[in-house]
Amino acid sequence: MRPKPLPLPDVWAAAQRDHRAMATSASPQMGAVVLRLAGAGEEGVVARLAALDSAPRPRGGTLLALVDGTPVAALSLVDRRVVADPFVATQDAVALLRVRADQMANGGAPGGPATSAGGWWRGRGRRRFSGPPALA
Repeated sequence: MRPKPLPLPDVWAAAQRDHRAMATSASPQMGAVVLRLAGAGEEGVVARLAALDSAPRPRGGTLLALVDGTPVAALSLVDRRVVADPFVATQDAVALLRVRADQMANGGAPGGPATSAGGWWRGRGRRRFSGPPALA
């Protein structure tokens, strides 16, 4: 014997309820992400991430990813190895670290190398105004 179909309004309400449940639980939102170079006194932070990840500490300069102020991942600027907290969803933070490391390798600009330590914007906006163009 076939089950009796639900009346249309009940199906609609059930679909809306399921959609709301999926939207709130399927994709947890990441908090505020900050990328910065690890300072001289932060070897312990990087060592903690490496220990959590069961990996050796990154060598050389290290780029850190902090989510809501908590360090969750670090990337070595020497060999691009990543260590991350395995108890936190870090795939987006690691992707951002890799993009930023690529930018830094290109001199800090998303389009090419910087001309000096001042960054790719140096020299822009310093042109003298010579007046309106001449009319023919």
